[in-house]
Amino acid sequence: MSAADPQAESRAHWEPLMREALAEARLARGWTHPNPAVGSVIVHQGQVVARGRTQPPPGRHAEKEAIARWQELGAPLDDSTTLVVTLEPCCTHGRTPPCTEAILASGIRRVIVGSVDPNPVHAGRAFPQLREAGVEVIEGVLAEACDDLNLVFNHWIQTGDPLIALKVAVTLDGKTATRTGDSKWITGTEARADVHRWRHYFPAIGTGAGTLLQDNPQLTARLPEGAHAHPRFIFDRSLRGLGPGSSELQVFSDEWADLTITVTGQNQREKIERWSGHVEHTEHLTDEVRLLSTRGRTFWLVHGVGRAFWRHFRQALLVKGITGLYLETGSGLAQDLWLHRAVDYLFVYQAPKLVLDADAPTPFRGLPAGRMADALQLRQLHVERFGPDTLYRGWVRAV
Repeated sequence: MSAADPQAESRAHWEPLMREALAEARLARGWTHPNPAVGSVIVHQGQVVARGRTQPPPGRHAEKEAIARWQELGAPLDDSTTLVVTLEPCCTHGRTPPCTEAILASGIRRVIVGSVDPNPVHAGRAFPQLREAGVEVIEGVLAEACDDLNLVFNHWIQTGDPLIALKVAVTLDGKTATRTGDSKWITGTEARADVHRWRHYFPAIGTGAGTLLQDNPQLTARLPEGAHAHPRFIFDRSLRGLGPGSSELQVFSDEWADLTITVTGQNQREKIERWSGHVEHTEHLTDEVRLLSTRGRTFWLVHGVGRAFWRHFRQALLVKGITGLYLETGSGLAQDLWLHRAVDYLFVYQAPKLVLDADAPTPFRGLPAGRMADALQLRQLHVERFGPDTLYRGWVRAV
């Protein structure tokens, strides 16, 4: 135990139970936006006696869920009874009364916390409230793992911006396909299953028109418990997705077709009108983004090019309450994202394969570094193995 950190030994003691709370929180991921996914357990005499996780809005927070279940069991309470939670309890009134009030009313007198609330307005405010009421608080237990639970929420609450993440699957030599466009499959089944977990987590998913026409992706999250979809964005500057046979593409014809949005430039309205014959609905999402609906399709017409395009698109996402976007794309859209510094977070699934072809496409172009010291380096890097494949993920831009 470090003399500078007298709680270190105590934090280590609570790590196994925080892992139980983390497991609960992971079950909530993807269902709680715009709220964070939080997990909580209540421990009595060393045993977990109740569990809770954040419910979809406007449902209860994790602490209140755990307390309610604990009380249904008869609320065993003594000095050993402890609430373990992955995120600092809320201490202000929102849709529901603060969790600090529920904790104090429960009689529990020890609270173990993983992450501090990332909102600068609230960060750390719950701790003195609880301590002044006689509750022992131990903070920072598995804090890094708890922070990692809520990439989207943390970025949004700290910056006011939606999180734009880029996911690519590449060979060892950085290729996303052969020169003929064949890309199925670069990675194995285990890595692809992990992709579906991230698709489920993010509030929206997107791809470029090239990938859409080449691969005809579903852009759904297919999990063991079933498939579902979030809003699906197709970036199509020249409206290639209006061509013959486009109505047969899965994103325009499946049961979630109404969730598909084509993103293009404001100069494309005339082309849309010629294709549709008439526009059924139009509205301004922002001063710079107009929504059009016609023939069962939805379009966002974004003003500007380059960085302005991406800035205006982000603002429209926020208007629609979308706090994060997971982009799966090939080299064309990826190059535009890099060139205009539009990527916040990067997922790279790398397979132990070699294409050995300089003309095969790569997603890593747009901002060449003249010196190695200028190369982009991922921050808060996570490295995971999925069978023979390796995932590297981390922040491209600091939060």
